[in-house]
Amino acid sequence: MVDLNTQDSIKRMLNSISQRRGGVVSESTKTTFFIYIKRFCEFCGMTPDELIKDRMSDWKSENIFTRRRHEEKLMEFAQHLRTEGYTSNTVSTAVG
Repeated sequence: MVDLNTQDSIKRMLNSISQRRGGVVSESTKTTFFIYIKRFCEFCGMTPDELIKDRMSDWKSENIFTRRRHEEKLMEFAQHLRTEGYTSNTVSTAVG
């Protein structure tokens, strides 16, 4: 798996979170995000940057099912975590 710190999408996400939280993202918050982003990427078989590129392409589709493909993949991931025995709070943290 690619180093998440090198992905432009991750840098933008952390910057956005930092701005919303007053300029600081703790190491524990960063670690938690990385754990679940990595798991979601492994679940999808893509890097974060690949997921975003793919999502942007799908969004341009006229087909509503294609446009919603990534949202559905996120719901599948949440269900996958539930079947692995994760609590509702953990699943909520993982998928936002």
